[in-house]
Amino acid sequence: MVPVANNLKNVHIAAVPQEILEVLAKDMPRVIKWDVMISEGTIFVTDDRGQHEVQLQWLVGGRD
Repeated sequence: MVPVANNLKNVHIAAVPQEILEVLAKDMPRVIKWDVMISEGTIFVTDDRGQHEVQLQWLVGGRD
């Protein structure tokens, strides 16, 4: 999916599914204070109202 990176070593490229981005764009308030943490292939986005968990889709490399 990212041909230019196929032969690079130690490169990991991930994507967030479009439908999740649309939910976040609609649901998250337009504030600057978001806490973002990445752990074990999951992005955790937290604001004053709660937390969203997003599974990464690895395009190149990945974390096994």
